[in-house]
Amino acid sequence: TGTIGFIGLIAPHFARILLKARPSQLYLTSSLIGALLLLMADLAILYIPLFSHIYIGTLTALIGAPCLIWMLLTQQRKIYD
Repeated sequence: TGTIGFIGLIAPHFARILLKARPSQLYLTSSLIGALLLLMADLAILYIPLFSHIYIGTLTALIGAPCLIWMLLTQQRKIYD
């Protein structure tokens, strides 16, 4: 999936949380959210000194992994409740 693979995993889930629509209606929203997440990560690497020595793929993984785990846990609770 490349170095920024978490963007492709997280953006559709964020779009579904925001819109609560069918998957066929989420294409544009998912792409815009993914572009926004990548832009924010790139700007953080450029302008925040704390992140200046890491790669963009590392930053997106640090943001994406906890979000993905949180979404999986909340979906699991909905299934068993």
